[in-house]
Amino acid sequence: MFHKLLILTIVSFSIFIAACEPDTPAERIADSVEEAGDSLRDSADDIGNEVEDACEEIKEEAGAKDSNC
Repeated sequence: MFHKLLILTIVSFSIFIAACEPDTPAERIADSVEEAGDSLRDSADDIGNEVEDACEEIKEEAGAKDSNC
């Protein structure tokens, strides 16, 4: 029983080590580009939301029936 557990542990550890190989330079660059794209998209969404909020606030202050922008 102990022998089977030891073999299973060694195989599992080997698979874990193989999965943790360092990224290639191309993969690191692709990850950086993807993160930059995500950050840019988030910033654009934030700016869009701020513009929409400002528009709705102006419409409310002006007494518009529909304050949605």
